[in-house]
Amino acid sequence: MEKTIEPNFISGYCFLTGQFLIHFERNKQKEHYKDVHASFLKSTISEPRLTDFYYPNHGVILMLCYGLLVYPLEFWKKQAQINYELLEKQIIEDAHSLALTKVNCVQDLFESFKYTKDNKNDIASIVRFLRNAISHSHVELNSEQNKFTFWDINRKTGQKHFEASISLMNLAIFLSGVGKFFINSIKTM
Repeated sequence: MEKTIEPNFISGYCFLTGQFLIHFERNKQKEHYKDVHASFLKSTISEPRLTDFYYPNHGVILMLCYGLLVYPLEFWKKQAQINYELLEKQIIEDAHSLALTKVNCVQDLFESFKYTKDNKNDIASIVRFLRNAISHSHVELNSEQNKFTFWDINRKTGQKHFEASISLMNLAIFLSGVGKFFINSIKTM
């Protein structure tokens, strides 16, 4: 009988892939990394505009958003409960260890954060709104400012009821916390 891979493990794999790519980017000037990187570029990229390829890029971040916010949330809603208090704690811990600024709550990572009065701005709502935005392609990328803007639409009214902007770096920090949360949840399964 084949054993299926638990969704938590898939989210863990997404997180570890992102961590590997960031590690590779930091080390790609070292000789053995440099050779692998040059070989990859030569064999894969024929479009001259893409030769300045770097790894924690907008595409990688969007893949991580899907793997860490959309995919597991559907599983967890059906199978288990997410401990949002622990999730927020992990994100804040990562922000403190990776960022130069003080973060007291998850909302501090965002440049702008708007929601209608009938919605909460707690971590559970933020994750749900981001999940909805990503799964419905309600994402705008500003490459000049390295910023993502996400929004969610109320299905009943058709109006935006959530909109938030976050820098690429802060989104990476947020996703790192989410990824570590999943890795820790795998350990306790």
